[in-house]
Amino acid sequence: MKLLITAFLMLALPVSPVTAAEPTVQFSADTVTSAPQRGTQTGRLYIGDGKVRTEMDLNDNTLIQIMDFDSQTAYMINTEQQTYIQRKATGASMPPDAASQASPCAGMSGISCRKVGEELISQRQTVKWELTNPSAGDGEKLYYWLDQERNIPLRQRMPDGSRLEMELAGTEKVNGRTTEKWKMTASRPGSADQFTWRWYDPEIRMNIREEQPGGALREIRNIKVAPQPANLFNVPEGYRDLDDK
Repeated sequence: MKLLITAFLMLALPVSPVTAAEPTVQFSADTVTSAPQRGTQTGRLYIGDGKVRTEMDLNDNTLIQIMDFDSQTAYMINTEQQTYIQRKATGASMPPDAASQASPCAGMSGISCRKVGEELISQRQTVKWELTNPSAGDGEKLYYWLDQERNIPLRQRMPDGSRLEMELAGTEKVNGRTTEKWKMTASRPGSADQFTWRWYDPEIRMNIREEQPGGALREIRNIKVAPQPANLFNVPEGYRDLDDK
């Protein structure tokens, strides 16, 4: 059950698609994350060719994470100490485009998928998938309806009766960019529904703003679509590997 929920969360938060048929849309942007009582954090985001670099300013120090999805490698870099840690990112993958992806389970170790049909939801065509964790041994399954055009999960149903529903509310300008505004409703037995709003940018194929229950906000701003320098995704020269003895 735990692994099924993990898979569910991964599928619910698409980042930027990369496939063999269609290259990644490369860009740079500022990031803003805010929440009541926690304040606001800012940073930078760079999407390259199969690589992602995120930067976060923390106590006058810039922390960098670089994800290389081709080599399944992650680097955590401390600029103040000029050190880094390298780790394998087993199973990490950039979410794929619906048009070229055979299964939403791609890149998720231990989870199997079975296509069980097609359905129309809110006037949008979806493919219904059944997700199973064979090692769980409890026969519990997660059902997942994937929007064929946008690769967005329009409906997800958990074994305990919890559900997620996505509904397109229209188009809206966000920081000068044309986006699709989506309403996500989370339902859990015995609890009141919760609502999240997401703004999806079709050009870069990812959410650029998300308003969560309780007032939390995630947003990327000042998006500049352009090829990114390859050296952005390398550990700087002279930095020390903390794993070296």
